[in-house]
Amino acid sequence: MSKKNSIEISESLEELLHSKKTKNSPRLKENNQGVLHNISENYDQLEDARKLKNNSSIIQISSKNVVNYIDSPPKFENIFITAKAFDEIIMLATAVNEISKDRWGPDSAKLEVYCYVLGDKLPKTPRKPQTITGIYIPYHNASEVNVVVPEAGILEVKKYIEQMEKVVLGWAHSHGHYKVYSSETDEVNHLTLLHDTFNYAESNSFRLKYIYGITVNDKGDHMGVILTQFPCMHIQRAEDHQFTLIGDPYSKSEFLDRYREIKAIVADRVNIRQPGPAFTQEDQINQINDQLLTNFAIKMRKAKNLLVERIPENLEDNFMLIQTLLENYDQLLLDAVEESFNESAKELIRTLKNLKDIR
Repeated sequence: MSKKNSIEISESLEELLHSKKTKNSPRLKENNQGVLHNISENYDQLEDARKLKNNSSIIQISSKNVVNYIDSPPKFENIFITAKAFDEIIMLATAVNEISKDRWGPDSAKLEVYCYVLGDKLPKTPRKPQTITGIYIPYHNASEVNVVVPEAGILEVKKYIEQMEKVVLGWAHSHGHYKVYSSETDEVNHLTLLHDTFNYAESNSFRLKYIYGITVNDKGDHMGVILTQFPCMHIQRAEDHQFTLIGDPYSKSEFLDRYREIKAIVADRVNIRQPGPAFTQEDQINQINDQLLTNFAIKMRKAKNLLVERIPENLEDNFMLIQTLLENYDQLLLDAVEESFNESAKELIRTLKNLKDIR
């Protein structure tokens, strides 16, 4: 079955996860006092020079306060996580499928599941992104195509991190038995958590904001996305397929004990929906074909609407303009065809990979 994530997180995450003190956005003045002071002095000197422009005397501006610009630091590219926390994310992906198999049989082991990844609350901004030290499984609904965290799940994690002095460093979820990748909906969720949390690390005298997004499956495959937001608000994305594991993993006996605990938590807090029947390869291809036709029809309609909006009322006096519009319309149609087929080709490749994994 083609993989389509649909993760919904409450818009009140910022309000729920952070106290009023942490809500305030960092002010540039507080972080760059020296730079702003120098810029202010230079501006005043230039303003004085403009006022005296008509005077015959020579104006000299001192260069002692010229700002030495600092190169922007690189984006963050690594996910730091303890070996035990990583084990717990894989346990979570395995547990939800084991519960599904117990309820509905071996063919139902293909569910998604969600957790927050947590770090310790620190007294000051660290020099690098924090290490994930644990996970928290909120109340949520899980199916084979999406997970939904309701308001109760958000309130629950807020209470927990306040009591335990933790911070939300990001999120993790499973792709059931599918290949791990970051879907378009996952990318939206990365951005949502980036905006609704306040994790910073210092790099080259800059405070950079960041968030982790982790995808795994029950085979242990994993990949991570790190978003870095610079003071100018520009966001850069990086992928990590290795992870920097810190500390020792669980021993065999510890692993089994912790797995039983996580499985019990999943059974208690996750509303698991029964997966649907597996689609055949022909079903998958027909679905992709329908998607292709639908997307193409939508793009054709947009191109037609643009053409209608631009055609002038007086056709006789605007022959050259109409000719140009028709040429543009032809190009819009070609772009629509190319874009639709590219989207469907990606979906087809993904579907075929998933079918191969299932077999």
